Amino acid sequence: GDYTVGGGLQNTHWVSVQGHPTGGYQQPDPVNIFINVGENEKVTFKRQGNFQFNLYIINGQVELASDFGEMGTTFSVAQGATLIDNRSSFSNNFGVKLFNRGTVRTGGAYSIGNNAFVYNEGKFYVNGALDYIAGSWNDPRFFNVGDNVELTADSFTLNSNGGFISDGTVNITGATTVTQNGITWVNNGKYTTGELRFSAQNCTFYNYCRLNVTGTTVFTDGQFNMMTGSYVKMKYGIFNNFIVDMYNNSMVYITDGTKWGRQGQGTFQGF
Repeated sequence: GDYTVGGGLQNTHWVSVQGHPTGGYQQPDPVNIFINVGENEKVTFKRQGNFQFNLYIINGQVELASDFGEMGTTFSVAQGATLIDNRSSFSNNFGVKLFNRGTVRTGGAYSIGNNAFVYNEGKFYVNGALDYIAGSWNDPRFFNVGDNVELTADSFTLNSNGGFISDGTVNITGATTVTQNGITWVNNGKYTTGELRFSAQNCTFYNYCRLNVTGTTVFTDGQFNMMTGSYVKMKYGIFNNFIVDMYNNSMVYITDGTKWGRQGQGTFQGF
């Protein structure tokens, strides 16, 4: 049933957060809460005040209320367990981490960012648009890796720095969009998206395996790396001031035609 944490019980011991990109932050020292209920049983968390805790879901289902708020802590979902997050964002100034080997579901559109770290080794279902804003981190902090791993969303937009790395399955109904320079995007599994939009003078896009764009691909002002043995299929291609580097046995299959920039600034070159 419903379970409220906080209230008269609040964290009083503050600790420094080491390695934070902005440095110098302090936050309450979190306690550990473990959930181990029946597979079909659910605990709904409500939170009062600034109570901070690491949440470990061993078994069963845990639901976070939409007004649960932000926590600079760790969320861990074991295999077979489920986290239902009704908040609109997963972020915190102090940094927040999600490790998932079970199932994560969102109540609606979801924004991952502001010093968040996500490591998905299970099922991650976003009921709406997914945004990833890595803050001031430069290294990738969103991973979708492992056997039988799946990430699903209506759309996927990568903003700010950082990056996304996947060797699992990704299913994006609408567009996958990268908006900023310095973002890394790596597919080493099966990635399906309605549209693919890469731009912003970015050269850190890598496809190692299978990429399927059911609609239009828009490549402008950047570079895409088709690694050895990789494959991409798209319906339409629009290219301007863009280079596609094609390594051994890589293949680009465009089924319904292409459109180039007015100056014909687009290159497919083999290595």
